[in-house]
Amino acid sequence: MVAAALALLLALAWGGVRYPWTSPIILGFFAASAALWLAFGWRLLHAAEPFIPLTMLAEPVVLGISLAGFFSIGTIVGLSIFIPIYVELVLQHSPSASGLVLIAFMVGATVGSMVAGSADAKARSLQACAGSRDADRHRVDGRVCACARRSHADRGHAFARDRRRRRGADVAGHDGYHPERGSPCISSASRPAR
Repeated sequence: MVAAALALLLALAWGGVRYPWTSPIILGFFAASAALWLAFGWRLLHAAEPFIPLTMLAEPVVLGISLAGFFSIGTIVGLSIFIPIYVELVLQHSPSASGLVLIAFMVGATVGSMVAGSADAKARSLQACAGSRDADRHRVDGRVCACARRSHADRGHAFARDRRRRRGADVAGHDGYHPERGSPCISSASRPAR
């Protein structure tokens, strides 16, 4: 993978600058890069424990997240390279000023990702409660459902485990708690008959 990326980068950096695009050296670098990427793909398909299991990319959610991560990381790397160049060459500021601008960019990106992650967790937990259709959908044992107020990570599995212990039950999920969803909300479809 490293050799394939290196050959591609050399071809892109030297092409049209040090050598013509149609020169044997540049075309050789492109051909070597393509061959090495194909060899890397073949290795991923045939290795017992591949670096990146390609079967995971068959899942649409994983594929979407991988593509989003690819483009977002590419954007961040591009901005972290070009923002200092823009500040120094176009705006005529000092390297120290361009460093301060880059620090502001990184702090904003970090805080923004934390806020977005928290908002996503809250939206998902509220969505889990909204999925219940019965009248007492926000109540479990007379208490307001944890996902209506805060993320299920606070109480989720511990709440269900304690509840099963109090009842003396050994079957997980008999009370409507779904371990994979992690929400203590009981929907009408999963409520056990009494």
